[in-house]
Amino acid sequence: MGLIQESDVSRLMQDQGLMDSLITGLVEDSATMDSLADDIADKVQDALEDDSDMRQRLVSAAVANEAFKRKLINKLIEELQ
Repeated sequence: MGLIQESDVSRLMQDQGLMDSLITGLVEDSATMDSLADDIADKVQDALEDDSDMRQRLVSAAVANEAFKRKLINKLIEELQ
């Protein structure tokens, strides 16, 4: 239809109330949140592959976490059986 111009959208995006409502609606939509989580997870995974410091921080945090330690032990036991 072409009724909306890019400048119209820019003005709408400056309406804080409208943007708050849009964000709330997007956050409440599970499909949108799943898609966003997938996108962010992909970017973080790329960063982990490229950044050895970030990988080390992840491993250090995981090793310090008791739930992770239990999962690791269970995985090792499964593989040994």
